[in-house]
Amino acid sequence: MTVEHPAVAEWVRTIAASAVGHAASTLVPHFGKAGQREITHGRSLLLWGSTGAGKAHQAYGAIRALTSAGCGVRWHATTAADLYGEMRGRGSGVPAAADRADT
Repeated sequence: MTVEHPAVAEWVRTIAASAVGHAASTLVPHFGKAGQREITHGRSLLLWGSTGAGKAHQAYGAIRALTSAGCGVRWHATTAADLYGEMRGRGSGVPAAADRADT
């Protein structure tokens, strides 16, 4: 599978260009393979569309393109309901994800 949508392809180029090398070694295997670049910042990719529009195809193509460019990727799939729930505050004025990060 390949990236076909121009906006997704541009996102991949931007993210891959901003990836940096890190201290991967055989002594610290959780950092990834030696020579692998790490994505440390950049915009998220949100794919929105009806069933069968090709969201999963584009997402998989983006991940393949990033790994082909030498980037290590961590990704998280979620539902819209869970995404909105994570963004909603818990009464403290602080987003829910930030509340959990403190525990």
